[in-house]
Amino acid sequence: MYSIIRRLRNCGEVASLTEVREPEALPVPDPQRQEFMELDARIRKDKLFLLPDISRENIVSMTGLNKNRLAQLIQQYSGQNLTSYINSMRVEYSLELLSAGEETIETVAYDSGFNNVRTFYRIFREKFGMTPAEYRKAYSGK
Repeated sequence: MYSIIRRLRNCGEVASLTEVREPEALPVPDPQRQEFMELDARIRKDKLFLLPDISRENIVSMTGLNKNRLAQLIQQYSGQNLTSYINSMRVEYSLELLSAGEETIETVAYDSGFNNVRTFYRIFREKFGMTPAEYRKAYSGK
């Protein structure tokens, strides 16, 4: 075994066994990103996006963030405003319901937190390039 290591070291393929390497620097934690991740986890865990009347004020009171900080975090780390951010979660959730194929599209829209079926259709089409019915047909086999 030592002869193999010696040959590889002579070829430059193995670093010296006594060579000391500087440890790679660990990334500096980003406290703002951590704050967003905690906010996102709370919204997802508590399924706040399913509440049709969820508002900035509701989220502010639940999290203790002020409204400007909330808007800044969501914009900075999701690239969306609060409404688009919540609606993205809603359409992602709707995929599960559509794949199950048991509920009507209208029921899926309301169960996903949308107040309006037309809004659900519009946002779904923008995000996935097809209607909810087309998605269901293509991906659930129904």
